[in-house]
Amino acid sequence: MKKIIGILFLFTTPIFAQTSDAEMLKQIYKTTLTDCDSYSWLDHLSNKIGPRLSGSKNAELAVNYTAAELRTLGLDRVFLQEVMVPKWNRGEKEVAYLQVGNNKTTFPICALGMSV
Repeated sequence: MKKIIGILFLFTTPIFAQTSDAEMLKQIYKTTLTDCDSYSWLDHLSNKIGPRLSGSKNAELAVNYTAAELRTLGLDRVFLQEVMVPKWNRGEKEVAYLQVGNNKTTFPICALGMSV
């Protein structure tokens, strides 16, 4: 009889532990969606600042906005650090063509940053 009780205890304990963990995660998820500023932060970054391509003015605005929000939350060590960020600038428009005899046919091409 003691073996049966021990076996039941071993199998039921993880079930209760998983249930309490699942409830805790569910509560964290619910709190994050309803009682948090994350949506307003995301809205500001997405709709007020806009696209944040590496090295762009909007990327700099987003970094400064985030630092200001972290300071507003009361974090005691918020600082910005100088970093080297590669910035892509559109070069001259290039054209591809195929020439057979005197016939020259041009083709539209698209090359994305750092491609040959």
